[in-house]
Amino acid sequence: GEAGAQAVERVSEVARRHWEDEATLRDALARMNRGTENERAAAALDLRKGGNAAIALLTKDLIDGDDERRRAAKSFLTFFKGEAVDALLAALRGADEAALASVVDALGEIADRRVAVELAVRYWRGIDDADVAAAFETALTAHWNNVPTRADATRLADELAEGYWKRTRLFPIVVDGETTVWRWDEATAAPIRETKPVDVAYRDAAAFWAKAACETATDAENGVAPSTLATSKAVVATAERVLYEVGLDAGRDGLATFEAEMPNLTVEQLVAALDY
Repeated sequence: GEAGAQAVERVSEVARRHWEDEATLRDALARMNRGTENERAAAALDLRKGGNAAIALLTKDLIDGDDERRRAAKSFLTFFKGEAVDALLAALRGADEAALASVVDALGEIADRRVAVELAVRYWRGIDDADVAAAFETALTAHWNNVPTRADATRLADELAEGYWKRTRLFPIVVDGETTVWRWDEATAAPIRETKPVDVAYRDAAAFWAKAACETATDAENGVAPSTLATSKAVVATAERVLYEVGLDAGRDGLATFEAEMPNLTVEQLVAALDY
């Protein structure tokens, strides 16, 4: 009855907090490296009970842990399969460049078409650190047998933007008009999983990949600029996302955000975007 349902909910919440506690997760990680096979299997099960919290902790260890923690994190993230891949991709998109080498190293060993595309696009968005660039080139070669060209990366980013713009790309899980996505959280320096309306998820993804297509197309060394079409798509997708964030009736409140995300636009580019 109702009392029983409330009791189950309270007990479940207590259990969730216990298994997501860092001390509990650290204990499980320690037990996975010692004892009998059955004891290590029990420790692995305990780690999996940590769910998203365990994935976030392991990703942080992968990025800023010592050598031992990095090796363990790289190995233990495989227990979480697709969710771990999504969390690592969130780190690839959002973490500081200095934190990317170990993430890229882990992604280089994951046979997944999404990973291959995201590595190529992030690489051509620009990497300044030579060691991080070398890690990317090793991972890209593992996925593509060579390093894709800048034009390849631009095309791939544009295909993703178009797919999310036209909604021909589908999110894996949609329930009652909502989907779950992983994003990089700067405050905690870790990936977090959140639920959002699928319409919002589509706007976010279309804007992100349209901007990525512009960034990969821009070659400062050779002075090559993204096409008018690529720029227009990025302007419109970003403006739509920002407008819906602040509310259509308060559109002017989003101007500063829009200008920060799409700086230095010319009048001609804005007119072209309106035409688009």
